[in-house]
Amino acid sequence: MFIYVPFELPFFALNPELNVVAPCRAWDITGREEAIEYAKKHNVPVPVTKKSIYSRDGNLWHLSHEDFQFRSTGRSCHQLYCSLSSTKLVEDMGVGRVDMVGMKSREMYDTPGGTILFNAVRELESLTLDREMMQVKDSLAIKYAELVYAGRWFNPLRESMDAFMEKTTETTTGSVTVKLYKGSVTVTSRKSPDRLYS
Repeated sequence: MFIYVPFELPFFALNPELNVVAPCRAWDITGREEAIEYAKKHNVPVPVTKKSIYSRDGNLWHLSHEDFQFRSTGRSCHQLYCSLSSTKLVEDMGVGRVDMVGMKSREMYDTPGGTILFNAVRELESLTLDREMMQVKDSLAIKYAELVYAGRWFNPLRESMDAFMEKTTETTTGSVTVKLYKGSVTVTSRKSPDRLYS
């Protein structure tokens, strides 16, 4: 099992006596092709082949695709996870799809549920939070993401930021109607019983 450092830190925070085995550090496997060969030789099922070598990491919120030689940008490489609206509707509209080219790889992300929720919550916050609160919340969100990405979930700073976020969202209630069209999310109406202004 390949262990990524952000997973190790929470493991050790919960139990410092754990012994993490990280084959990617100990074995002489230098690339994906070799990893696939090893899996094949030892009858380990993997969802990739040398011909279709890109990796997918997914959950109910998000799905990412990564490969240096990613050539397909069509629907064949997108597997959508969305419990907020019809998957067919989201697939047809292409909501939450991002294509990024970095220094090491090309990555494609499908985050339809997250995109819809983010836009809806943002609209409610514009009714219920003042400008200064929004600015502080936005700056802390970046730091929060950095901590989580680095595996520092069990960190007092993250817990303190949770308390701040819970306080700021006490009044973030209401309803938002959105329109999905060709990859975009447009808010068509919003209302909240806790809005700051009449």
